[in-house]
Amino acid sequence: MSENKPYEYVGTIHSIGKTQTFPSGFARRDLVLATKDGTYENYAKFDFIKGKTVDMTQALNSYIEGQKVKVVFVLDAFESKKNPGSWFSNAKAIKIEKIGNDVSIPTK
Repeated sequence: MSENKPYEYVGTIHSIGKTQTFPSGFARRDLVLATKDGTYENYAKFDFIKGKTVDMTQALNSYIEGQKVKVVFVLDAFESKKNPGSWFSNAKAIKIEKIGNDVSIPTK
C-alpha cells in the first residue's frame, strides 16, 4: 500500500474552531478556508489532529481569521463502526503556512 499523497490548498481563513478533546486522548481542531471562484465563495474544512508525536491543534494558535494561508494535507477515510458500509473522509492537515502580510476583514 502506498503512502498518502499530500495536497495543497490556498485560501483565506474563514474560521478557526476550538480544540475538541475526547476521553481517549484524541484531539482535533477545525480550520475552514474560503476561496472565491467568480461570484461564488467556496469553503474547505481541514482537521488539525493531536498525534502521538505532533500536536497540530496548537499550530493554529498564531493564525487569525482573514489571513491568507496554504495548508498541506492528506486525504483520509474511515468506515463507521456504528453503521458499517458508511464512510467518512477527512482532509487531515500536516502543515500550515502564512502567505503574504495582508489580513482581510472576514464578512459573515
